[in-house]
Amino acid sequence: MPIHHAENTQADSTETHATKVFIGRADDYTQTTVNDTGWTAEDKERMQQFGYDSLDMVRAWYS
Repeated sequence: MPIHHAENTQADSTETHATKVFIGRADDYTQTTVNDTGWTAEDKERMQQFGYDSLDMVRAWYS
């Protein structure tokens, strides 16, 4: 599976993170959780401080 590198910036953050993105097929009815996103514990904590919940984190990952 090819690996694509992308710059990921958050509107609430002044930092830029290099992120590996795997493009593939998800099976029907696959549930994606915040643990599937690849956010580090530090990233999750920072996002929670800005008011993000786990659903917001998953949305941010896919945006």
